[in-house]
Amino acid sequence: MNQNKNLTVEELIASPPFKHALLVAGSSGLNKTVKWAHILDITRCSDYVNGGELILTTGAGWKKTDDPHIFLKELIAKNVTALCIQLGEKFNNFRKLEDLPRELIEEAERNDFPLIIFPEDHDCRYIDLMHNLHSMIINKDYDAFLRQETFINELNHVLINPHETKDILHFLHNHLGVSVAYLPAKDKAQFIPRIDKTGQNKVIKCIDNACHTSVISVHNDNLSLAYRKISAYEQDLGNLVLFSEKNKLNNFHYLVLEKCAIVLAQEYLGNIFMQEKEKQRREKWVTKWLEGRLTNQKIKQGLQTVEPYIKPTGVTACLVNYSSPDRDRTKLTESMHKITGIARTFFEQQGFVFFWQSDYSSLVYILVDTQNHESYRHRLNNALEQITKIFAQSKSESLLNETSFYIGKKYEHLGSLSKSLDNAKEAYYVQDKLDCPEKMFYEDLHIYRIILMLESNHSVEDFINDYLEPLIGNNHDSNKMLLKTLTVLRDCQYNKKEAAKKLFISRQSLYHRMKTLEKLLGEDFINTPEKRICLEIALYGYKFLDQSKSKEVVG
Repeated sequence: MNQNKNLTVEELIASPPFKHALLVAGSSGLNKTVKWAHILDITRCSDYVNGGELILTTGAGWKKTDDPHIFLKELIAKNVTALCIQLGEKFNNFRKLEDLPRELIEEAERNDFPLIIFPEDHDCRYIDLMHNLHSMIINKDYDAFLRQETFINELNHVLINPHETKDILHFLHNHLGVSVAYLPAKDKAQFIPRIDKTGQNKVIKCIDNACHTSVISVHNDNLSLAYRKISAYEQDLGNLVLFSEKNKLNNFHYLVLEKCAIVLAQEYLGNIFMQEKEKQRREKWVTKWLEGRLTNQKIKQGLQTVEPYIKPTGVTACLVNYSSPDRDRTKLTESMHKITGIARTFFEQQGFVFFWQSDYSSLVYILVDTQNHESYRHRLNNALEQITKIFAQSKSESLLNETSFYIGKKYEHLGSLSKSLDNAKEAYYVQDKLDCPEKMFYEDLHIYRIILMLESNHSVEDFINDYLEPLIGNNHDSNKMLLKTLTVLRDCQYNKKEAAKKLFISRQSLYHRMKTLEKLLGEDFINTPEKRICLEIALYGYKFLDQSKSKEVVG
């Protein structure tokens, strides 16, 4: 057998077990690949095949005249490779070739489906035939595996020496003897060897008409083609393609294609790592900007070294907090460089010029907006959603534990970046106290901005006591109940019917509690707007401090 091919129908019928077999239809399909062999003797068989099999049958299950035709059509619909039928009175109604229904042969011929028979006078033991077939298939697969290992060893020699992507493509072409194309998502297509535009368009059209991500084989006219999407951290990087108009691609080509797609993805990540390191080296001035030590003119000069025609509409700091189970700082740093390199792409797609700074447990993304303010939040959310998926994948690969994002206020004045970072840190502080969502905008802190100001003046506890002391001065269960009642009333905007429903009590019981609250807080605790607002702030402050104390106890 030719080691460069898969096991085909043509090879099978030329082997000793098939010396008495006759091919009665489908000679154009002899080059089809046989992945496995299977015995079937039921008419409705589509649920018992996967495609690519050689099916052996005695026809013993055919009871009606049209059963053989139904059986054949179901096999063809499931992309089975070929069918062998044992003729003989003890199995079916067909003793010789002439007894086979004409429509059966015509159906097989019409679909290039090899139809093989074993004559009645040469009774074939299917158990022996299956043993021989599976031995041949396994030997073929093992041979492909050995060739793959040899290929990988030779490819590694290319990879450990200085190289470019085109060197890998040339190696593929020379080793496999087929044409190779690399179609990156954001760069010019490379074809090895070079072909004219018509040929390039033919290859690209074949891929555009498909929508798969695994290795896919396409046969179009004389073109045999297989491609594999290249991706890293859920980002589509392009396609790697093998194609030939002379030879049909086989399992070995598919195995090599799968491996090389992974190699190109790793090359991409390696290049990102080096590019981000170089950017960090060139952009040391960003540290001074983040610390508020640069004038607006110096900031603009720095930005213009990156984007000469930039027209910023504002700047935002995004604090990325993460933890890692891996104590290897070098490995973690490399991972963060790669993730951040991909994050750069997402931010740039949404109209942001991207810079970043890092330490061992956090990142700061510096986002210079170049588009209108109205769409700022929507665009930023889109980018963060995509980046969250990348961090989630790193979590599944045990590179990171939890990751969260805290977004500072957007400032038109570029020199206010340090303020935006302070805002992001405040958002992180509140999130840490309250266990809020893993993405928090400073603009969404609302009431907690007031509480943070009170806390910074060491007056938050005094403020809470001034308004809630009658409810929190002791730890009686009745006071806890009243505190909860007041909180629910606030959340329901003092709608008594809705509040009673949320508290699972009658409205009469609610009225009784409200009377008690009036005695403790004053009859005007709802009707006086200024007092009501202060009570509401005090309730949020109490929750803030209470959860902080709970965390300290747990810690």
